[in-house]
Amino acid sequence: MKIQQLRALVAVAESGSLRGAARALGLSQPALSKSLAALEADLEVPLAQRTGRGVTLTAYGQALLARARRAELELRRAREEIAQMRRSTGEGMVTVGVSPAVAVRLVPPAVAAFRSSYPQADLRIVDGLVPAALAPLRDGTIDMLVGPIPDRVAGRDVRHEVLQRNEVVVVARSGHPLAGARSVADLIDADWVNWGPPEGPGALIGKLFATRRLAPPRFPVVTDSFLSLQALVASTDLLGALPREVLAAHPRSLIALDLKERVPDVTIGIVTRADSELTPVAQGFAQILRTVAAARARSSRRRE
Repeated sequence: MKIQQLRALVAVAESGSLRGAARALGLSQPALSKSLAALEADLEVPLAQRTGRGVTLTAYGQALLARARRAELELRRAREEIAQMRRSTGEGMVTVGVSPAVAVRLVPPAVAAFRSSYPQADLRIVDGLVPAALAPLRDGTIDMLVGPIPDRVAGRDVRHEVLQRNEVVVVARSGHPLAGARSVADLIDADWVNWGPPEGPGALIGKLFATRRLAPPRFPVVTDSFLSLQALVASTDLLGALPREVLAAHPRSLIALDLKERVPDVTIGIVTRADSELTPVAQGFAQILRTVAAARARSSRRRE
């Protein structure tokens, strides 16, 4: 099994045709077919089959595809790491998936410090929320995730470390009829807007209600947009949950309800692949995130 053969398999899967795969790899179609046939002969199973719409992978091919992509990824990262070590100039690319709450407060100072320490490096920031963003993390599209970590992160192929814990509060628009609520029991008839996956803020509110042995609230509106959640809460009678530090950016339109029950804190951390080390530049960004989070924690303790 050779890397050129694995690349041929990946190219066929991505293009859906032998001609397209050959073009993508800069090979002749006969050369690509020969490479793929050699791989099939080595494994003694069919990996691709022709259809009326082109070429598709067999079940064997699909099983090999994920590992072929991982092999390509590791070779590419090895090349990047050696180049970074050889040049010692801090060059390279880091792709980071971040949650909206982290993007608001933690990432800006981290980016500023990273740009100062690694002026030759490129940084790409994309939306990323566990567990949806685990797929691009696993396939190498992103180097790390920074954001809320669920109670359980599925899979032994990822690892995580805690950076900080964020206080979450129940929020409403200024002038909301329930602005004076002092207990979750006062909110049993309220409607809520939820954001993100089921184990996101909605799960926290469910846990809040559970402390009083109350049924979970109604979430008639669910959004994948963090900005939409804030806008909906600010302009309707829907209630929501936000990190307190995000609430600070909306001092006039949103208020935190002063409830005697406390919403469970959210654990913010870094999630990476367990079977692949970060490049030196990516390690540098991760260390900066740790430093920024620690500084924020110290500042918060002094204010208290």
